Amino acid sequence: MSFYSGRHGSLIYLDKPVAKVRDWTLDYSNELLETTTVANFAPTYIPGQKSAEGSATLLWYRLDYREKQVFTQFDALINKLVHTGIPSTADRVKLSLAVGKNPEDVLTLNAYLTSASMGSTSGEVSSVRVAFRMTGDLGGAS
Repeated sequence: MSFYSGRHGSLIYLDKPVAKVRDWTLDYSNELLETTTVANFAPTYIPGQKSAEGSATLLWYRLDYREKQVFTQFDALINKLVHTGIPSTADRVKLSLAVGKNPEDVLTLNAYLTSASMGSTSGEVSSVRVAFRMTGDLGGAS
């Protein structure tokens, strides 16, 4: 039996893993619609809308020329949220959240970045925490 750890995970944007990702999370939910009638003695439900939102911690990191061939620089992703001008549908991103290297280990979704929290602490690697919300369904086309 094999298992995955954070060391196997990645966040993929522009078809390349984002260079340095400390962690990512995805919270998926399915709203239930109550269908209970007066004659029911216990509540009944049917599935309603589903949604997902998550976050990732990206390390502030500059890529050298060789690394740019393999990785997406994190600021390509951050620039979809932190930029001048009016937000638009062009800011939608296609993300792939992977726990391993196999295709069945990857969740793909279209999302909008909803927030970014940047910080720097003496003696620590600078990081950016981004939050995102899915638009459409899992496996969405770009």
